[in-house]
Amino acid sequence: MRRMDFVGLGFVLAFVMWGSEALAGPGGRVASAFFTTPVGKVVGILLFVVFLPFIVYVYARERWAASRVQRQLAGLSAHDPAFDWVDLRLRIKDCYLRVHDAWDLEDLSAAHGWMTHWYLQNQQLVHLDGWRRRGLVNRCHIKLVSVIRPLALLPRNPDEGYEGSMLAVSMSAVMNDYLEERESGRIVEGTKEYQDVDSIWIFRLCEGQWKLADIDDARNSHEYASGRAWGSLADSSPVTSADVVGASSEVKVRPDEALDERIG
Repeated sequence: MRRMDFVGLGFVLAFVMWGSEALAGPGGRVASAFFTTPVGKVVGILLFVVFLPFIVYVYARERWAASRVQRQLAGLSAHDPAFDWVDLRLRIKDCYLRVHDAWDLEDLSAAHGWMTHWYLQNQQLVHLDGWRRRGLVNRCHIKLVSVIRPLALLPRNPDEGYEGSMLAVSMSAVMNDYLEERESGRIVEGTKEYQDVDSIWIFRLCEGQWKLADIDDARNSHEYASGRAWGSLADSSPVTSADVVGASSEVKVRPDEALDERIG
């Protein structure tokens, strides 16, 4: 079998495994509940055995990318402490927990110091406020943050304090994630069972602080680990807010004045 055919089958596996996702959770995705069912567990084991070589390949690629990014960060930290991985890792974990806490409260203004202004408004208006109008609420509770692994780093504007630099991080957590009807409590998507949930968090350096600028699907980790995700940005002009918006798959929305007042 050709390498590209093997990789293609891997992508088929990914879409089968995560195909039942719906819009929920930070970033707009709720964890699939299929593989928590008895049939799903059997299917999951079979798929794991069949695609084990591909899984090992992806894992090795991500570990190699993490080592590369950590070397980049170590070099840059000599010029700017914002790139020190020890402190940065702690901030990323703190951001992950704070954003989820604010999400559970249905008010992201509590996380305004941890998210870019545009992304905060996007998530609040498109998802949280939208579900509230439909009588739905997303619940997600974290038991353990298990993986924080850098995948790609895009340093920008060294003469301006590296303003606009971007960092992609693979995140995994043991958590539950479900969408329920506000009045009846009936679960319409997801499950109350705790499971491993993977995602890619994109951070942007804003005035010396790393802030969440986007959340991408974990299925795209290979794009970041290989350097293809930001290939067009690496040689372009200094990053702007339009670059961050363009990198996101979310719906673009107009800023809401009431929300602006809430987040100051």
